Order: sequence, then structure tokens, then C-alpha cells
Amino acid sequence: MDPIQMNQMYWVSDSVSDGLGEPTGGLNYSHTSGCSETIGAGQTLYYCIQGGNAMDGDHPVYLRTTSQPFSMKLLDIIDAYISNPDQQSVLDVVTESHLRALMNTGFGIETSLSADFLSAVIPEDLPPSELTLEIILPTWIQTMDGGDRIILTDTISGNDDTNVSFTGTDPFDWRHDITNADGDVICTSQQATCIGTSLLIDATQFNLHEWKQAISFEFALEAEMSVHRIGIPQPRMDGISGSTKVTLEALPSDLIRLGLSITELMDEPYTISDIRLCDPNTTQLEVCDESLDLVFTPLGIETFVSSYGELITQFIRQNIEKSLTDEGANSAFGKVDMSAFSIKTSISGLGGYDGEMSDATGLTFNIEIPRVKFMLDLQTPFGELMDGNTENVKLDLVTSRMNNLIMTPLATAASSLTKGLVNGIFTGNGITLPDTSTNAQEVNTGLINSTIDEEFQLAITGPITVILPKGLSFVDATSTAGNLDISEIDGRQKIVYTIPPGEFEDTISFRFNISWLYILMQFWVYPMVLLLVLFLVGRKIRKRRKRKKGAKKAKKARDSAEMKGQIGDDEFADLAGFHSPAIHGDQEIFQTYDSTIEVDAGPLSYVDDEGKFS
Repeated sequence: MDPIQMNQMYWVSDSVSDGLGEPTGGLNYSHTSGCSETIGAGQTLYYCIQGGNAMDGDHPVYLRTTSQPFSMKLLDIIDAYISNPDQQSVLDVVTESHLRALMNTGFGIETSLSADFLSAVIPEDLPPSELTLEIILPTWIQTMDGGDRIILTDTISGNDDTNVSFTGTDPFDWRHDITNADGDVICTSQQATCIGTSLLIDATQFNLHEWKQAISFEFALEAEMSVHRIGIPQPRMDGISGSTKVTLEALPSDLIRLGLSITELMDEPYTISDIRLCDPNTTQLEVCDESLDLVFTPLGIETFVSSYGELITQFIRQNIEKSLTDEGANSAFGKVDMSAFSIKTSISGLGGYDGEMSDATGLTFNIEIPRVKFMLDLQTPFGELMDGNTENVKLDLVTSRMNNLIMTPLATAASSLTKGLVNGIFTGNGITLPDTSTNAQEVNTGLINSTIDEEFQLAITGPITVILPKGLSFVDATSTAGNLDISEIDGRQKIVYTIPPGEFEDTISFRFNISWLYILMQFWVYPMVLLLVLFLVGRKIRKRRKRKKGAKKAKKARDSAEMKGQIGDDEFADLAGFHSPAIHGDQEIFQTYDSTIEVDAGPLSYVDDEGKFS
């Protein structure tokens, strides 16, 4: 802060003409009432020693001085009292607009400020005097009661403590509803803390593989938590602020964005180093040797959260492998392949601060398990289980990724096939449990309080969504509290149960339906085996009939040949001029060829009446 240069002090002649305001006074102040002195015409009464107001001190004399213009910024005042290097590095990049936004978060300060320092301003050669300091606040700061200035007074009596307060001129008010993208209220105006949560479980398939002695379950999971505002209990604030009362009823999400926008401007943002998922001294896993650094910038936090999800995935895989190794032959699992299983974590909404203070857009933390298929394979022969031998039961757990580029076209084709089968073949609804002739199954939740921390009013509220495999569904499902919503998406049932804030009690009734299509898809192998057997048997019968038919045809041909006269080539050559009714039938004329006669030289020979060629 620049030094303040003061001008020479002078006695004020008339406070009114000097612009000092009340109380009126000065060396040449003119008394007009309350004094009984008699003065001549045209004279001015500059003193009052008689009458009701005589010597009452209501009209003082003023000794005044003014300063040369100087800059007095709030940041400069704060900077003068900061000695910590880390705090100093933050102040180096903070601007007045940042302070204005901070004050408008609902942040307020109330304290008792002593004016003893004003005594040092009064020259020592002056008699006992009172000094008043009036500070006009910046346009974006006001007192808690709406004033625009602070007045400090150094009195003769020494009772100089003055209560002062500061807050923004447009403070954030958390008392309003928070809605999601669909317009549904996720937090009411009575909740100082607003954290919206949602859980989606997409159970794509649940299949029984009888011939492989296995069960497969394909699913995807996505959990989301959006922090809009966090209520701060006043006792917590009082515990850290001491005699100074600091007020911040709720911390809006934009305040976090403001802080991160400031750290982005720093040459060396605040960093927490060597963060580990587990202690390598107590947990013997490779992942425990890896560490992360948390840099307090939007990009730094996003990188940290993403990397932390990868560490969690490695921890799960390595921990399972280590458990199997430690258990050895006593393990219930023979083979466990978790290579396709992964957990992805991310955070969004950290950047984009626009200068306003709001909680409409939350900071969103997301946990995702990409679509994965678990195959639980029983490796022990059924024969041993049938004999009651379960000591050597071994299970194989294998996971596999589902490639969207492959699965999406297959899912579309399967959906079309399913609709065709349902609409064209099956007319029943399948198996319903409990049966429709009995009462539906009921589940009473009892009294539930979704608030998990009363002090901070932290509650887990929002929708829990489950998408069932095709062919499985809940029917006649109702909720007495109205928290249940059931719809259909791509031929699959979508169940949404919304957890309300505070205490609630609910009774859910339902029936569970397994469609004929699902049963067919699970046990299709049995009719297919039957059809295959029938096909093979039919094929064998057709081949047998064909062989019999061929044998009969061949025998008939042989019998027909035996009934006719048959001669060889040599015998046929010796039959020149021979006529046999058995061979020639009714044919009497034969052409013959004589090699000694040219083709065009003479006529062909004919058989004469005696049966000889001529």
C-alpha cells in the first residue's frame, strides 16, 4: 500500500461551509438559538456563555487535515498482514473481482475492532481529544445490516471497541430447489446440503449353461454423485474463527470453481504428493508401491480421479490373485480371470467459472463399470456331486469384455427376432411368481432416514435404476409412497426407485414374471437335441430306404437281361447273313458293308428269300 501524505492541519472556521456536517461548529460558528447574550444590531454571536445551551459543547471547534490522494485496496491491506509464503503466492494472483465473488458467496465477517491505533494519530501536544475515522466501503461490500461505511472513534473515555461487519452486496442464498435435467426436484429449499445421487445397473443377460455346468451374468454399472452445495454448521465455523464470527451457511459449487480458477493462475499450484491407495508396509501388493500427486487445478484433479480408478482396478485384481495364491488348494476357485473387469472414475464440472455465484451446476463424480460378462464355471464333475462329494468343488470365474462394435448389431438383430417370436409364436405370459390367484409379494422398508449426517444435513437421495434382461420383469408392482416407476426400453423392463430426502416408509408389492421366450432361450439346447436326434434318425431311415430301392432296381435289371438273348462281339461277327427272330425280331432287312466295294460303286446287299445276302 502506498504511503499516505497528509497536508497541514488548520482550524476550521465554520464546519457547515467546510462540508463537515453535524455537529455544526468551528472557530467562527454563529449561535442562533439557546443563548441569552445581548448583542448589537448587525453583530454575530460567536460564543454562548449565557442561557440554556451555554458552554454545553454541542458546537465544537475543529482542527482538520486532509491527505493527498492515495490507493487503498482491500487486497493491499490483507497483503500487509500476510507473512506465510504459500498464502502470499495465492494473493499474488488474486484480483478484486475474485474478492467480490468471494464476498457474494454469502460469506460474512463480524468482529469487534478496537480504535486504539487512532490514539497514535493524535499529536502529543494536543489536549485530550476524540478522533473519529469514517471508512467508506467499496461498492461491492456492505455491512451485515446493509450500511456502506464503517465508523471508528477514539474517545476520551477509552471505550473504543466498535462492532464491524462485512458481506457482499449480492450474497448467494441457498434457499431454493435444485432440479435435474428432467425438471425433477432433487433437493428442496429446506436442504442446506444438496448432493444428487443416481445408480444404474444394466443387467443385460443372466444365462444358465447346463451342458457347460456354468452360469453367466452380463451387466454394466454407473454411479453418479453431483455436489451442488454443502451446508456448513455454524458451530463448526465458530470453532475455527475464535472471537471473530465468520458466517457461511452453504458452500455453493461455484465457490470451488472460483478457487480452482485462482490456482490455475499460480506458477506452482498447491499440490499434495505421494498419495497411495494402500500401505506397502502392511499390504504386499504391487499397486501399493504406486503413488499419485494431487494438483489443485481442474486438469490436475481430473487426472488424479481418473488414475485413482485405475489403481482400484489393479488392487481388486491383484488382491484376488494373492488370495488364491495364499489359499492354494483350499480355494473354492480353480481359475479366476478378472482381466476384463475394470472400474473407471471421473469428475466433471470443475471449470467454467463465469463470474457469478450459483449452485445450479454441480460437481459430478462418476464411477463406471463398463459392460462385462462374468462366467461362473463349475469344474467338478456332476458324478462326484451326485455322490455327495463336495470337498473338491472347484469354480472358475472368467470375465470378458463386450465390444460395442460387435454387440450393438447383434443386439438389434436379437431384438427384431425376439419381437417376431413373441408376436408370432408365444401367446402366454410365461411363469408368474407368486401366482395371480394369490396375493402379491410385499416388502415393507420400515422407517428409513436418507440423511446420513445430521450435522451437515447430508442425505443420499435420487434414483436407483435397474434394467432387467429381456424376458424377466416385475408385474403388478406398486409403491405406497409413490417412489416406484416402471417403464420399458428396447424391449427390456426399466425399474426406477427414487429415494426421497429425510425420513420415509414404503411398502412395495410385486410379482415376478419369467416369459416363455426366456425359458426357451435358457433351455433351447434340449429341444434342439431332440430335433437333431429326429433329423439323424430320419436321415438314416431315408438312406436305408434308398439303398433298398436301389437294390430292387438292380435286381430287376438283372432279371430283365437274363430273359433276352445275349451274344458276344466275336459271335456277332460270325452271324453274317444269319437271321434270328429272337434277336432281330420282325426286322428282315440288314445293311452290310463290303470293303472291296466302293461306297458309291454299287448298291447295298439285301437278304433274299432264302435268307442269304445277295
